[in-house]
Amino acid sequence: MPSQLSRFPEVCPRCKNRYNVRVLAELYRTQRARLPVSAFPSAEAQADPEETCELARDFLDIFNRAGFTDEEVYRILDPDSESEDDGLSALTQEMQDLAVTLPTLCATKPSRDSPWQSVVQRMAYSIVEDVLPPTTLPSCKCKAYLLTPTRLSCLDLALLTDSVAAMDFLFSAGLHPTAVLPTGFNILGTAILAEATHVVAYIYDAFSVPSFSWVGNAHTTFIPDQPSLHPLTLALRMHNIPLFQLILSHEAPGEPIPTEILLWAVQYGDVEIVRALHKQAGVDFFADNQPNRIVGCPDHKVPGAVVEYRGGMPIARILLHFAARNTAAGAQMLECLLGMPPPGDLRLRRRLLNARSWYGTTPLMDAVRAGNHAAVRYLADPQTTYLDVVNPLGMSALFLAVQRLDIQAVETLFEAGCANGNEPDDRDGRPVKPPFYAIIDAHRRPCIGRYNPMELEAHLDKVLDVARVLLLNGTDPRLKWEENVEEGPEVKTVLEEVKTEPVLEKFVRLLLEEKDFPLSDI
Repeated sequence: MPSQLSRFPEVCPRCKNRYNVRVLAELYRTQRARLPVSAFPSAEAQADPEETCELARDFLDIFNRAGFTDEEVYRILDPDSESEDDGLSALTQEMQDLAVTLPTLCATKPSRDSPWQSVVQRMAYSIVEDVLPPTTLPSCKCKAYLLTPTRLSCLDLALLTDSVAAMDFLFSAGLHPTAVLPTGFNILGTAILAEATHVVAYIYDAFSVPSFSWVGNAHTTFIPDQPSLHPLTLALRMHNIPLFQLILSHEAPGEPIPTEILLWAVQYGDVEIVRALHKQAGVDFFADNQPNRIVGCPDHKVPGAVVEYRGGMPIARILLHFAARNTAAGAQMLECLLGMPPPGDLRLRRRLLNARSWYGTTPLMDAVRAGNHAAVRYLADPQTTYLDVVNPLGMSALFLAVQRLDIQAVETLFEAGCANGNEPDDRDGRPVKPPFYAIIDAHRRPCIGRYNPMELEAHLDKVLDVARVLLLNGTDPRLKWEENVEEGPEVKTVLEEVKTEPVLEKFVRLLLEEKDFPLSDI
């Protein structure tokens, strides 16, 4: 049969958009709403077994007993079917295809021994927006699937009606829950997408599904650098907490929710998911007295950071760090999490807001690095947050904001009462790197040589804007950064550093024209 949901192509041939989880879920919901429902179940059709395929007849009988007539099933499978004979022929061919081709498909296998630390080990600062294809392409094939009737396969029909009997019949014909479909999802993952609760329960009860197996490949996951998709994560992505709890009861009966699932929900999910986990599933996100709530240090290198502590940390200590990177949720994720502990305990709130990660960063620093302006505004509260502490490299939240040339974050920090970076040490005795050095880092980090004239002009405008804000708030450009290097070149001031950068001529002039800071002759 022609195009069907279970055979949905990975990439739209017209607009080249990659189909994602939300698109497939919307397709299943759309088709479920279009399914005709008969008020009166029809009697079993009197068909001659010698003239029809026995498999097709058995399949029709299953849906006859569920209240669907033969004509309705034919119309669902093929909206263009003109007669009962055409529909039966198409169904017969479909059953033959399922019986012959699908059993030979490969099964998904986890790419590593244990997925328990997968999300933590794959922690990334970038956020992938999981959105539908652009509405500016109404004639696009991926959009047309939502607007026009889609021909369904027998597998689609069984999942959309959540028919355990139909799925059992398909499995008896050779289909297996681990069979991978052209969409990149296996049968179990497709059942979760279709929110076929009875089918999912049946699969876990009738088959030996490996604990924490994978339901999708690299093309289906919505987590950066995550090679495979976990069934619990997919159920959360569908906002289906009862289905999530059902899967959890089979994956880890009697065990708490894995920590990497909670961290994914905080960093990549939305507030409704986290709130539902807390209120409906009874999850205590800040339970730090349980061995399974300890998270190991990620084994990958975070750019521009050093590992200060390599041991395990309670999830409560690092939870806000993950929430601060959730740019899609802004400050709402932080507000949701901080609303869970008992109100009025200012010491607990201050401890959570100033907890250090493995890299010695605070949630405020992580929000600045992620460009989460709403979270920066929320966290930049001098009553509860230490605004001027630095990481092991001497970088404060202000330094990181300047390094990104993020004028909005810089202004937010100064408005909250952030220091201007002239102090030699922070409250913990760590040396503070002067913020003007961050401008040098911001300029040398990009590939300036590849910028076209307009891009270079925009970059220099950002440099000047940030420099003006620093000068207006009294930041001293004459300070030197005394790094702990026994042998090396003599330490230079910012002005001496930029002498070798011809494109920063306007920046040099700005510093030389600043009357409040008399500079020595260069």
